Amino acid sequence: MCFRGGLLATLLATTPSIVFALPTVDYEVKASAGSWRPMDLGDLRRTIEHTALEVLTKPGLIQLQKLSKDKTSSAGDYRLEIHGRLLDEAETHTVYLSFGPGQKGDLPSFTASHSATLRKKSRPEILSAIQASAKTAAQELVSALKPHLAHAGSAASDHKNKRPDPFRDGEKWPFAWSEVHVPGGSMSGLAEDLFGKNHDKMMAAFRVAASKVRDEDGARNLIERCALEHPKESLRLDCLVALRNPARRLAPTQRVVIEVLRRDKDSRVRKEASEQMTHFTGIARQEAVQAWLQQVAAGQNMGELSKVGDLPNLDLAIRSCFYETGKKEKGRRSRSGCLELMGPLSYQRRAAILWRFIRETDANTPHYLDGAGDAEGRIGTDWQRSVEALLEEAPAFDDELGEILWRRYERDLSSYALRALAEYATPSARLVDRLIEAFQSQGDYTPLNGLERIAKSSAQLRPKVIDKLTELKVTGNYAKGKNANSILEERLKRIEKLEAP
Repeated sequence: MCFRGGLLATLLATTPSIVFALPTVDYEVKASAGSWRPMDLGDLRRTIEHTALEVLTKPGLIQLQKLSKDKTSSAGDYRLEIHGRLLDEAETHTVYLSFGPGQKGDLPSFTASHSATLRKKSRPEILSAIQASAKTAAQELVSALKPHLAHAGSAASDHKNKRPDPFRDGEKWPFAWSEVHVPGGSMSGLAEDLFGKNHDKMMAAFRVAASKVRDEDGARNLIERCALEHPKESLRLDCLVALRNPARRLAPTQRVVIEVLRRDKDSRVRKEASEQMTHFTGIARQEAVQAWLQQVAAGQNMGELSKVGDLPNLDLAIRSCFYETGKKEKGRRSRSGCLELMGPLSYQRRAAILWRFIRETDANTPHYLDGAGDAEGRIGTDWQRSVEALLEEAPAFDDELGEILWRRYERDLSSYALRALAEYATPSARLVDRLIEAFQSQGDYTPLNGLERIAKSSAQLRPKVIDKLTELKVTGNYAKGKNANSILEERLKRIEKLEAP
């Protein structure tokens, strides 16, 4: 950790040979509003900037530098956007803080937000509420970032847990949602019928309000209330469908649609809300993505995200998806939906998410990934696909992963674990012994493939491989599976030829 001011001088004086470079973060500040503006946008930008920076710099984890107006690309390691937004009708203010890649992309992206209701508040009260909101959002971002900044590049801690886990089980979602306030209108008579018990009057009121939803705010607000609150699922769906046009244009309606996705229990209603959200742009698009990710974090598969790419809070959502899905009953805890979103992530980010799960051996915990033992290579499992997700992005084979693979093989006779060791593990004398042991137990091709790979890649280990295989041939101390004798002899001859000049 690096310190500022007098503390930095003290550190340099006492430990002159140690200097820790803080990651640099370029930041910019934005403010947006509709027609409702209880304060000047310039004052709003200055207020949220001052408050957020005070919180973000206090832990001494990052070095913030303001991005000049003439620059669109970041020169720093990472980039931060601070955005304040005033929302019409609901009369709320939301602060969004989004941290993402700049010159480096090794850490997850995060976004945090917090909202304040400004309705019927004086100017001093508005300023106080916005400051408190910006402070809370910044604290949430620091909380999310801190373990990742502290563990960046770390490869080992204690023997039991070689990798520090930068995530917490049941971690709080950093994106807080603003209150949804739908104004009351002049259509109290229609509202009484729409929410009444007489079916005919109910449907008549719906048809009247829906016909006016494009042109009259009162009708739109009534239909918004219906989509959010009506006790009949079918009518909530009808009202939501009626909002398709305003939901493409109006921020308050977009916020209502997102809230419908978040709170409604009916799958048809949620599906319609999700479809409407695919057309959102700007801040509404960002909020839609966070709503989808929050569904993923709860263990629900949201197909809308599979082709979107890297997103703020994506790592957090996948990690939570793995954990929450693991709490379900066996047979309903497939992590396929979680794994589908891992495409944009680097090896370091994948390892941060998956390590806790792939090393787990207790099948009774939510961290355990189901396998299939010797049938694993034929059917594919969560455990196998998770390891594959690591290997496909790994710059080099991780020896600690090799230990996990061997433990899984010993415990479950995992055919995939053995194949991964044979194909990818770093050649070593220990690996030779393990593959020999596996051949003795099974007598099939997989360990011999690995031994041949080692013999080809390491002249130093080649004699050991030949000696071990020759000993097996002479003693016959191996499983006599189908064609095991001929397999061993043929492979030994091929390896011995590697020594020939």
